[in-house]
Amino acid sequence: AGPGWTPTIGRVSGGTENPGVPATGGISRSPFYSGEARAPAAPACASIEDSIAPPVFRYAKGVSTASTTIAVPLPWIRGGIAGLVVSLSGQLASPEAIILALTAGVTFFDLGRREASESANGGDWTGWGMQLGFLAILAAGAFQNREPITQLRWPGLIEITGALLIAGGIFLRQWVSRVMGEHFTVKLLVADEHRLVLEGPFARIRHPSYASLLLIAVGTALAVRSPLALAVALGIWLPLTVLRIANEEVVLEDKFGHAYRDYRAHSWRLLPGIF
Repeated sequence: AGPGWTPTIGRVSGGTENPGVPATGGISRSPFYSGEARAPAAPACASIEDSIAPPVFRYAKGVSTASTTIAVPLPWIRGGIAGLVVSLSGQLASPEAIILALTAGVTFFDLGRREASESANGGDWTGWGMQLGFLAILAAGAFQNREPITQLRWPGLIEITGALLIAGGIFLRQWVSRVMGEHFTVKLLVADEHRLVLEGPFARIRHPSYASLLLIAVGTALAVRSPLALAVALGIWLPLTVLRIANEEVVLEDKFGHAYRDYRAHSWRLLPGIF
């Protein structure tokens, strides 16, 4: 196995056993992995993902030979594709389109980097749906700002409101990250050492991370004055987020039982006083 992996059997979330998973909760801190050719009877992969994912979707999981290891840098690929999609949508014709394309590249690079450091287990289709939904928001905003600007215009009330929502969303997300620490993950997973967090933004909202993303999604649409992006945010991205929340609450209730049911009875799911 590559650096950062152990040959022992580690316990992952849900109490299942998985050959080759690191013993530290199923999370590898190594940015690279290189497998070795083995006899057919021996375990041939470090995780379930290795046995089913096509090579192009494996971040830096090398294809080894006797003398070489080729790493596939998935975060750069994801970031590049996302940036290209938004660039083509807006044709880089306006400052808004350029900013949205850069945002897409940086955001999806960071998502790929973080997912690569997490356990191969725990992902679900709603997470991918939310990511694609956010990419659609950025592409829609760029599409409606594809006309070159012929004269300078000052931001109006709608743009300022959008910028304030984005700033509030970023602040809330950073707060969530500080409170959760190393347990702040992209994938839907619960490790044995996880605890039920009730302080900080979690005191009133069970899913403040998704609340922050909602602020950013709606704020982005308003900041670039894009009704199409707003429709995508509320009509596609938000329903996928609600499904993700439902899946997450099932996992959390299975993990924490009565404690989580009591917490759910005294807190709001996403928006205080509304939902």
